[in-house]
Amino acid sequence: MAETAAEKATRLAKEKAARIKAAKNSKRRLITVIKKDQADVSRLFEQVPSKALACQIDVFIGSWRESLKELAELDEILLNELDEDDDDFLNQEAAILSDRDELRKDLQIATAKLISIKETLETPTATSTPRRSVGANTSIFESGPGACIRLNDVPLPKFDGTYSDFPDWYNEFVSSVDRNEAYNGTQKLYLLKRCMVGKMQEAMKDVGTDPELYKPTLDGLHKTYFNRRRILAEHFANIVDMPVIKINTIRESVDKVKRAMRGIKVAGIDTPMMSPLIAFLVARKIPEKVRLDWDTSNHDFSTYPTFESMATFLINRSFAFESGSTGPIQNQVS
Repeated sequence: MAETAAEKATRLAKEKAARIKAAKNSKRRLITVIKKDQADVSRLFEQVPSKALACQIDVFIGSWRESLKELAELDEILLNELDEDDDDFLNQEAAILSDRDELRKDLQIATAKLISIKETLETPTATSTPRRSVGANTSIFESGPGACIRLNDVPLPKFDGTYSDFPDWYNEFVSSVDRNEAYNGTQKLYLLKRCMVGKMQEAMKDVGTDPELYKPTLDGLHKTYFNRRRILAEHFANIVDMPVIKINTIRESVDKVKRAMRGIKVAGIDTPMMSPLIAFLVARKIPEKVRLDWDTSNHDFSTYPTFESMATFLINRSFAFESGSTGPIQNQVS
C-alpha cells in the first residue's frame, strides 16, 4: 500500500527528531568530556611549572582540541536540521553554537598559557630581558597580557581573499584573537598577518609591527572584504556551478548549499524568500529520475517547495543508500 502524504510527513518528522536527539545526546556527552579536560588543565596550571607538567597539559589540550572538532561536526548536523523559515531561527542557531564558542575561547586562553609556560622553561631570562622579534621563529616578550607567548604555535584561521569566506574568517579571528586579552596589540597584528595566505600574504607583507596599526588594518580588511554584493555573487556561483549531485555526494552537496545559504543570510538577504529559488537551482543538479521523484513527492502545487524540504528528501535518499538499498537508487543517479 502506497504511503500517504500524512504518513510520509509523520515518518519524516520522526526521522528528523531521532537525528536531532542522537546528535544532542552525543553533544552532551562530548561536552562532559571537554569540561573534564578543561578542569584537568586548570588544575595543572596551579602547579609549579616543569617540562613534565607542560607535557601533561599538552596532552589534555590536544584532547580538548580534537573534541572541539567532533563538537563542530555535531553542531553542523543540528544546524542542518533547523528550519530557516522559523521566526526563532537565529536564536536556535546561536544556542547551538554558544557552547562551542565558549569552549573555543577557553581553549585559546589555555593554549596561550601553555605556550607561556613552555617559553619560560626554555628561556628563563625572558622575563628580565624583554625582546622583540618578528622573524621566522617569532616570540614577542612583553610584561602584562600576552607575556612569553610563542606566536608561531597559535592555531589560526586562514584567509586567502575569497569574499564568501570572509564573514566566517572574520568572526573566528575576532573571537579567537581580537577579543583575547592574552595578546597585546603587537602580537595581534603579527597573528593577523599570519592568517593571510596566497595573494593576501603578499598584500600584507609591508605592514609593520606598530601596535597602532592593528585596528586600522583589521577594520580595513572588514571594509574591503565585507562586500555584500560580491559575497552574494560568490555564494550563488557556488550553487550554480556545483557539479551534478550523485548518491555518494548528497551530504557533501547539501552541506555546501546550506553553507552558501548561511553566507547569504550573513550578507543580509532574506533566505526564506530565496529558499524556493535555491531549491529550483539545486533540482537542476539532480538526475532526471530523482528529480521526478522529488517533484511528485510534493502534493501542494500552489507553491514551490523550499530547499529545506528538498534537503530532507535528498538526505533520506542518502540514508537509504547508506543502509544498503543501493540497487534501485544507484540506478537512478548513475
